Amino acid sequence: MKQWESTSLEVYFDVEGEASPKKVSLRNVVQEPEEEAVKGLGQTLGTLSPEEQSYNSSVIVNKSRVL
Repeated sequence: MKQWESTSLEVYFDVEGEASPKKVSLRNVVQEPEEEAVKGLGQTLGTLSPEEQSYNSSVIVNKSRVL
């Protein structure tokens, strides 16, 4: 039996002059967030970030326990 434990969100930003993107993690996300809401949140965070950073992508991470 598979039991849902948590969902988190990872938002990635491209940073000028750096090869790898910067990751920001958000915890306690609803179990099945809507794709458009996730994209919108990432873009909103991108407008709040420093000018040398730009929104790249978001990753939804679901954690389940197998009993």
